[in-house]
Amino acid sequence: MPAPISDFFYACLARLQTVPVHHSQKKFTPDQFTRLLRRQFVDPRLRFHTRINPDIDRNTIGIFGEYRPYEDEDGEPCLHIYFDYPLARKKIDIKYYDWSTLAYHISDVIAHEYIHLYHCRRRGYRHGRGYRGKENLRYRESMQDYLGCEDEILAYSFNVATEVVVLGKDLAKTVNYRFYRRYFRHDRKIMLKLERYAVKYIKQLERANNEQVNKRTRNHSRRTI
Repeated sequence: MPAPISDFFYACLARLQTVPVHHSQKKFTPDQFTRLLRRQFVDPRLRFHTRINPDIDRNTIGIFGEYRPYEDEDGEPCLHIYFDYPLARKKIDIKYYDWSTLAYHISDVIAHEYIHLYHCRRRGYRHGRGYRGKENLRYRESMQDYLGCEDEILAYSFNVATEVVVLGKDLAKTVNYRFYRRYFRHDRKIMLKLERYAVKYIKQLERANNEQVNKRTRNHSRRTI
C-alpha cells in the first residue's frame, strides 16, 4: 500500500475533488470521462474500465472494483475499477453530478481494493479464510460466502468507517453495515468482527483527518502573518 490506507483515501478524495475546478465547462463521452479520472492517479497497477449498462439509471454512474492476485504476482495491472454508464447518457457533464459524493464513492472503492492488495500480498498472494457458517461446512458461491470471508470483512469494514467519518452516519445505520446485517443477522461473530475492524479504521480516519486540518491551519497561519 503506498501509504496508510486512511491517508491514501484522503489523498484520493482531495485529488478527485479538484477535477471540476479544471473541467466543469466541458462535456465528455463515457470513455473520455473514464480516462480523465484515470489521469488523476499515477499508480501503474490501476486500470480503469468503461462499461455501458442498459440496466443502470440514467442519472447514475456505477462504480465497482476488483483486485486480481494472479495479475499482481505477475507484475501486471491488478486493480481494476469499472465505471458503468447508462445507455441513455451519451455525454457526461460534470456540473450535472454531485461531485463531492461521486469523488467519495470512487475513493472508497479504490481504497477497498487496495486493502485487498495489501492483505493478499502479506499472505503470499493467497486469499484469507473463507466463511464457514453453522450450517455451511463447505464453501458455496453465495453472497454470504463472499461477504463472510476474511478479505471482504477487512475491506468492507473500512467502507463502514468512511461512511461514519466522512458522511457523518451512525455505524449501525451505514449502508455497508446494513448490507452485512442482511446476510449475517444470525451470525453475531461476523458482525462483531466487522464492527471491531470498523472502529479501528474510524480512529485512523479521524486521526488522519485531524492531522490534515491541523496542517492546513498551520499553512494558513504562515500565509497570513
